[in-house]
Amino acid sequence: MSPKAPAAPWIPEASCPTGSPAATLSMNSRPSGTAKTHRDWAICPCSVAHPAIEERFQMTEQISTPEALRLIRQALETNGSTPPTPLPAHLDLKGPVGPSRVTSMTSVFQPRELDGRKLEGERHIETLMAAIGSPSNPTYLDPLVVWWGGDRWFVIDGHHRRHAYLRAGLHKRIPVEVFEGSLEEALAFAVEANSKDRLPMTLAEKLDRAWFLTVTTDLSRDRIRRSCSVADGTVKNMRKVRDALMGKTGATQEYLMSLSWQVSGELRN
Repeated sequence: MSPKAPAAPWIPEASCPTGSPAATLSMNSRPSGTAKTHRDWAICPCSVAHPAIEERFQMTEQISTPEALRLIRQALETNGSTPPTPLPAHLDLKGPVGPSRVTSMTSVFQPRELDGRKLEGERHIETLMAAIGSPSNPTYLDPLVVWWGGDRWFVIDGHHRRHAYLRAGLHKRIPVEVFEGSLEEALAFAVEANSKDRLPMTLAEKLDRAWFLTVTTDLSRDRIRRSCSVADGTVKNMRKVRDALMGKTGATQEYLMSLSWQVSGELRN
């Protein structure tokens, strides 16, 4: 019996203000019988992403890490890294993507594997919701820490607070604090920040994030060590493993960032 052919991805219609074709692959709004895909961002030759299309499919938290990093770097190259002024003290959690709203890119800026800790994370969000109280008379939590990625604000610390606000029915004028720095510095800060609503990172999560920073950034060994609370010798070993896998096996950065530190070390051996 011949194997069943894979279902073709569904590409919904999308339009660009300049007339260029834009393609979006959607996981949430696809006809039955079509394939799932992680390429869930509206890409167009004229720009990085179309906010209207992105808003329609709500894909910012499901995009793969390599694709997310590519898009952020493209936005920074196209638009520059200087944030809008004056720097905001409050941002919305819903609405058009732009200087008045903060969005989330957990595949890049969430330094723990939430899939394996859903119950723990859910309980934590419920605790934060109780602290917020009624939407008519809320108690605001510590500010979300946000970073300008060329065309939008990203949460780099405070993902659980963001979820708690949304579930509590609050999405207007949420307190924020702006982090100013490069993409690499924002990635490091996302790991080292220890806000009150953060779940403690396990040792495995710290090692995996140190490996991620080793593969994707040019940060110094000392900065990675301090950001992830791991030993300097560990980061030194990670660099050796990275260079060995890229040099001897031809592994790409995209492939290496998809691996855990444990798997990467086993591959080298």
